[in-house]
Amino acid sequence: MTSPKKVRVATPTIQVRVYPLVADAVESGVRYGWHRAHKHVARPKEDLVVEAITNAVLNELCELMVMDPAAEPPVAGEGTL
Repeated sequence: MTSPKKVRVATPTIQVRVYPLVADAVESGVRYGWHRAHKHVARPKEDLVVEAITNAVLNELCELMVMDPAAEPPVAGEGTL
């Protein structure tokens, strides 16, 4: 009896276009942060706008990526969990 022939199946290669994903996340975060900064104040101070936009952009990026705390060196002054 002959053994069955092994068939090689090509595995598809997937390439993720990261730039458009990050660009969309940044734009979405900037828009959200801008609206958030102006939610209760008609003319917010620059610091409030920058903080709101920064937080919103970082939140959007964290939705796309997983940060591995073990891969990052500890920041001075931060305790370990």
